[in-house]
Formats: sequence, structure tokens, C-alpha cells
Amino acid sequence: GDQFEPIMRAMKANTDLIGGKHPAKTQMKTIVMSKDPDAISAYIQGLDGQAKEQFAYKVIDNEPDTDVLIKLSSDDDQYVRGVVASSDSTPPEILMKLSNDEFERVRDFVAENPSTPPEVLMKLSNDHQSGNDQSEFIVIPVAKNPSTPPEALLKLSKDESILVRRGVAENPSTPPEVLIRLASDKEEYIRTSVAQNRLSPPEALLKLSNDKERYTRARIASNPSAPPEALAKLSSDSFDRVRVGVAKNPSTPPEVLVKLSSDEFPYVRRLVSKNPTYKKHIKQKSNLQERQAILEEDFKTMKLTKAKIKQIIREELRGLV
Repeated sequence: GDQFEPIMRAMKANTDLIGGKHPAKTQMKTIVMSKDPDAISAYIQGLDGQAKEQFAYKVIDNEPDTDVLIKLSSDDDQYVRGVVASSDSTPPEILMKLSNDEFERVRDFVAENPSTPPEVLMKLSNDHQSGNDQSEFIVIPVAKNPSTPPEALLKLSKDESILVRRGVAENPSTPPEVLIRLASDKEEYIRTSVAQNRLSPPEALLKLSNDKERYTRARIASNPSAPPEALAKLSSDSFDRVRVGVAKNPSTPPEVLVKLSSDEFPYVRRLVSKNPTYKKHIKQKSNLQERQAILEEDFKTMKLTKAKIKQIIREELRGLV
């Protein structure tokens, strides 16, 4: 109403007076920068709800000392402890402590953290009872964590839960022999995850190139680690999305790309033309044809002697090298 303009003028005047900086924000920044565990702990106790979590993130972003992390890891608020559990700078001993937290959210952050020690991840995987929905959501991030030890991944690869086995299939640290076995899993989602894992062994990817599910084959076609023989086979696949994957894959052999350059599907042909492997092949072929044309012209006018023939052979060998 009538008070709007006077109120706005007063707010602007106060903002100008403090230089546009809110005193509370200035105080918060000072406390964060101090890295004083007692001051930070006391300040956070005066906050409510989401403000606590937001402040904890600001503290973590400022790379606090271990004493600060110890204080925050004992905070009454589970969201504050969750922030500490998610930080890759949190020391192993604190992560070990938080792995026993009563709240699932905190333990879940520990399970996701790539800085979590292998022995802690092993413990979390052992806490899981196969078929127990409540513990399943803790062990899924363990299955996906690249720091999880091989023996834990081996055990989890046999879990009843599809989501747990899928996490193992996606994990870049999963041993090759486990991925080979998961390539025969009865669930399509598991086999597809193996197919798109860039560290899957050639044996697993070659096997999956014959998979009955077309989307699994499409994942292999796009995988740069796919062996040449798998890509050659998939280049004749009836499902166009499989051929699309082969056409854009930088690992596809030149002769396969040449074949796909005449594909019935225009998008496949377009992707082939943009493939760096195909471009390099065409350039080399063009240079070779140009050189052959020059040689043919020279042959017409030159008198071939034994010395000249040796010179030509040397030049050709040098060009090949």
C-alpha cells in the first residue's frame, strides 16, 4: 500500500550503509575462514534445519583441519554428519566411525565416498543380508564404488538384488573374471551394464555381441573397448541403433567403416563421415592414390635402370614407414 515506497527507501539506505554486506553473512564467513573447531561447532548449534547443512558444506569447501571434521562428525544433526561423510577430505578413521551411524543417510554417504578405505567398504558389504530391502540401499553404492576391494565385488556379484549386481557390472574396478560371468547374467540390465563398461574384457564384449537383446548389443557397439571382431559383426546388425554405435565408435576398423559408408540408413552414413578413424583412412587413401598417379606419370617418361628401380623401392618403403 502507501508504505511500500518508504519501506523500500529505508531498506536501500541500510544496504548502502553496510556496503551491501549483510552482518550475519559476514560473521558466518569469518567463522568458516577461522577453521576454529569450537567456534564452528558453537555457531552451527544456533542454526536450524537446512541452514545447518548449508553451513556445513561451506566449512567443508574451505578445506578444514581434522579437528573441525571430528567436531562435525559428532554433531547431533544427521545432515551435518552426512556432509562430513560425503567429503573426500574426511580422514579414514572418521569415515570408519560414520559407517556405524544410526542413520542410513550417513552410512550411504560413506558407502558412496571414493575416499572410504577398502576395509570399511568391506565391512559395509558384510552388513548386507541378501534379499534384505533395508540394507540393500546401503550396499548398492558399495557395489558401484571404485575403491571397493575385489573380494567384496566378487561376493556382491552373486547377490539376489538386480541393483546390487548392476552396480558391480558398472564398476571400473570389478575383476575381469567377474565381468565375464556377469555377461551371462539372466537379467538384461546386468548384461547391458557389462556391455557399456569400458574396462570389460574383450572376451565378455565378444560374447555379448551375440546377445539376444538389441539394446545390449547397441551398448557394445558404442563401447571404445569393443574388440574389432565384435564391431565387424555388429556392423551387419538388423537394429539400426547398433549400426549407429559402430559408425561413431573411434575403435571401429577402417574396412568396417567403409562398408557402413554405404548403409541404407542416412544417419549411419553421416556418422561414418564424421568418424576420425574414417577421416584418417580416407586421407591416407587419397595420398596414396595421388602418389600412385605421380609414379604412373613418371614411369611413362623415365628410363628404368636398376639404380632407378632401387631408388623407387627405397622411396616407397620410406613412405610406408
